[in-house]
Amino acid sequence: MFRVPSGATGTRLPPAAVGLALAPVLFVLIATLAPVAVKDARLAPRSEFADCLAIAEPQGRLACYDALAREKPPMPAKGGEPILPSG
Repeated sequence: MFRVPSGATGTRLPPAAVGLALAPVLFVLIATLAPVAVKDARLAPRSEFADCLAIAEPQGRLACYDALAREKPPMPAKGGEPILPSG
């Protein structure tokens, strides 16, 4: 084991120096985790149907479903629409 001599105390760093040393580590950590958080948010299931179901008033619930039916469906990941229109 490594022993520290009894008279040696070492140098103390000021808190600002420690903060400056840890700032790049924090930046890299955030930059690493940010894409994962954004990806999870995009892949989260949409809950519009649950929102419509929560409306107690029948006319309001029907209007909510009608609004959902008018929305353009999401683009499929692969092979959803042709690249070139067929003549």
